[in-house]
Amino acid sequence: MALVNNNDETSLHIIPLDVIEDRAEDEVILPPWGLKLFMLNAGVVVVCFLHALDTVIPVHLQTVMGDQLGYAEALPWISAGMGAFALALPIGKLYVIGNKRAVFIFCYINYLCGVAICGGTPTMTGAIVGRVWAAIGSTGMRIGLFYLVEGVMPRGNRSVYQIASVFSWAVAFALGSFIGMLGSSWRWAFYTQLIVSIGVLPPMIMRLPPGPARTAVNEHLDTVGTMFSSVPIVLFTIASVYAGIVDHWMGPTVVLLFTIGGILTLAFMLQQVSDIFATAQERHLNVSQLRNREPALRFALVGLSTVVAWIVIFYYPFYLYAIRGGSPTETARDLLTFVIALIVALISMGVIHHKPGYYRCLYIFAVAVGVIGCVFMSLPLFVSPPHSKPRLTDRIQGRMGAEDSKAGVYACGLMLGVTAGCIIHAGLAAYQPESDPGGVTPSISMKLLSHLAGSWFGACVGGAIYMTTAKAGLRALFPDLSAEARDSLVLGTAGHFLADLGPTDRKLALELLAGGLKKVWYPAMVASGLSVVLAMLVQVCLLARLVVEGDVVG
Repeated sequence: MALVNNNDETSLHIIPLDVIEDRAEDEVILPPWGLKLFMLNAGVVVVCFLHALDTVIPVHLQTVMGDQLGYAEALPWISAGMGAFALALPIGKLYVIGNKRAVFIFCYINYLCGVAICGGTPTMTGAIVGRVWAAIGSTGMRIGLFYLVEGVMPRGNRSVYQIASVFSWAVAFALGSFIGMLGSSWRWAFYTQLIVSIGVLPPMIMRLPPGPARTAVNEHLDTVGTMFSSVPIVLFTIASVYAGIVDHWMGPTVVLLFTIGGILTLAFMLQQVSDIFATAQERHLNVSQLRNREPALRFALVGLSTVVAWIVIFYYPFYLYAIRGGSPTETARDLLTFVIALIVALISMGVIHHKPGYYRCLYIFAVAVGVIGCVFMSLPLFVSPPHSKPRLTDRIQGRMGAEDSKAGVYACGLMLGVTAGCIIHAGLAAYQPESDPGGVTPSISMKLLSHLAGSWFGACVGGAIYMTTAKAGLRALFPDLSAEARDSLVLGTAGHFLADLGPTDRKLALELLAGGLKKVWYPAMVASGLSVVLAMLVQVCLLARLVVEGDVVG
């Protein structure tokens, strides 16, 4: 959902508003040709690809990692994105006030360490630590792209980021199905990340100009704001995952964690609005933008729609891996419809991004289709296990068998793929008309915060809902089973213990897991419905503003 100046093709590039406000007059711009520019362009493509791959890999490997490493009930930590969300704002500010190349190298080293831990860990705890560490590094490198592209790349070449984003996400999702086919060789997915990043990124980093030092007024990090913004995210994540594994949602520990996190969040909002313990230049967020109706609506829209996208990209494949019960090759085949739809949607949005009217219409259509897809995924017709005749839900509700409704599952994948592709593109795009650098388009920090908040909420809360429902149901259904056995059962057909159950128990367990998984789609339905409303309100606000300005855009 971006405003773009159609009258000047050179304006189709990323201009973070915070960078426009803080840009030093002596910023070094690379010449429009030469080795440095080539290496920077190559680095942009590689970083975008690694960030996309870092998101896609857990989608396809979470079940096999849970089965091999044990402690499968902690899987929500693999995809929660806690570290990336908690430290995104401080890292972004470091790029503004410090040496860009040094900050980028710091994030790059952290990314390598995290990926290495993921590839070599023998335990789920190590995998969680590695995922959090790698996510911090990859998100930091992605943030650095915004500032490096705007700070040193010639204006005629800045659209390379948009092309790289679309291309890298498309390729990453195309590779996702093949990654899922690795099975017990899943560690090679992380080793491949290491090989690519070590082989390509260092030459690009050495070609980066460090960027000039900032003035004295802007040289301090908002330490209080960093604490108030980071700690609540950690507390909320711990509370959500803890409620799904050990305690219940109204348990005293969970309530205490949510309460402390809520208080610190309110303190952060007050501190950013009132400039307490920080000047207007030092604070993390330009909150004055949210006083305008259109930026506030866009902020909410990006967050809510990203919730939908992350639930879709994590839990539609999880449904195929854990409930449908096919081999890795069969699951990769079943995912083709979803993956192709997502890639086509990404490319389509990239093709029409310079035509705002078509872009917004396609976005609204895609989110509306997502509402239908989420509703269908929450119905027993599409979440019943395929190898159970007669099924429990069939006897109760008289519905068709899942074997007969595989076309329906593919139809859901088609709709959800279109939705996820369009939302991902809109979340990655950050345009600002060159003719209106002080306009109402949200700054990069605000949009990044909204995007990361949505991805964190979708992955973390979705996982907590599934684990809470599945664990409670399994304890009631199989009270005599050990904790280790129930831990394996939450993975469904991807776990090794399900095959040891008798036919009747296996059917009941799969029905229970399917019932828990369908509840994950409830927040996605609500978020997608609200996103449609917000997208229409943004369109109304935009048209009203254009009419007032006398600039009617087709």
